[in-house]
Amino acid sequence: MKNIAGEAPFYGVRTLLNISPEEVFPCLDEFALFSLSWGVKLKDNKSKERLLREEFKPLLEEMKIESINNAWLDLKAVYGYFKYRLSGEDMEIVDENNARIEKFRFTRSEKGTSLIDSFARGREFNNIVAFQAVTVGNIVEGAIKRLNDAGEISRAFLLHGLASQTAEALAEYVHNIVRKELNLRKNGSRRYSPGFPLWRQIEDQVKIFNILDIEKRLDVHLTEAYQMVPEQSTTAMVVIG
Repeated sequence: MKNIAGEAPFYGVRTLLNISPEEVFPCLDEFALFSLSWGVKLKDNKSKERLLREEFKPLLEEMKIESINNAWLDLKAVYGYFKYRLSGEDMEIVDENNARIEKFRFTRSEKGTSLIDSFARGREFNNIVAFQAVTVGNIVEGAIKRLNDAGEISRAFLLHGLASQTAEALAEYVHNIVRKELNLRKNGSRRYSPGFPLWRQIEDQVKIFNILDIEKRLDVHLTEAYQMVPEQSTTAMVVIG
């Protein structure tokens, strides 16, 4: 039986291991890969389209196959659903027994907007929030280093870009699982991460790590500057509604 929109299928955390790259690659943002990670910058659209079609898209397929054959991408994720309650500018994450797990305080922008307003509007969805974390694993970093050490600088650059964008694709893949499980439309939820404009408190990474038990479940660690290791890893909070 299909869930009512916004009804969580479970509370707590699930771990996804050994995710197939073939399942994730359809979520790859090729525009971001080619333009941002691989640096394809041509002002003439016709020339750019030809370059992408004749050179970079075949190269992407080649890099995908090479990554799969060499098992460079160890795709893993955790995600989970939690209840929340609001108190002023604070949002408390609680377990099934309403015991507090963590508390977030979102600052308001100069325009007066805050993420807390999204949660106030989302109360029609049973006060549910989802969190997720993904990583491409440690193996690809070793592969990039070996390519650099062997003088294959361009290949290392391409692999680094693919790994970074695969992490983003994996985040979208997990977000799609959340959408499906909550019976939401494509635009029925949004992802937000610490350190970005609407959520400036990058130190809140520590709280997400605690909520999802990321270090133990994914073998991903935080530096003193709240950066994730391996580098190609992301966290997010999924705001519903």
